[in-house]
Amino acid sequence: MRTITFVVLSLLVLGCHRVRKDPVRDPNIVDYNEMLTRNRTSLVSLTLGMDKAEVLKTMGTFKAETGDGFVPNPSKSEMITRGPDNFEILFYMTEKYPPFTRIRDSQATPVVLKNGKVIGWGWDTVNSVPK
Repeated sequence: MRTITFVVLSLLVLGCHRVRKDPVRDPNIVDYNEMLTRNRTSLVSLTLGMDKAEVLKTMGTFKAETGDGFVPNPSKSEMITRGPDNFEILFYMTEKYPPFTRIRDSQATPVVLKNGKVIGWGWDTVNSVPK
């Protein structure tokens, strides 16, 4: 009788115990610090004249999970038309933002494309776009 009681109690305890399985992590979602590291590392692989598809492949199109939601990579883009030229600016997060603040453009490294080709990156290149 004791054996049966022991077996029944053991089964009850084991039945209530949940085996915690780590969920399969989506490889396209990283934490914010990982995004910063990847972007800083990938920037050195950019070259002048690359097209947008090459930039996206080099920099990656993952997203980062933050306390406020997800930040895509690039975090945003802007289109500017000046005469016959089209400029696109892709913003890649490279600097950590202080807690309890919004992410700002100043924390990103912009990559500037003119007519679909990289002409440079950084704020000096953005400032060289005709006004």
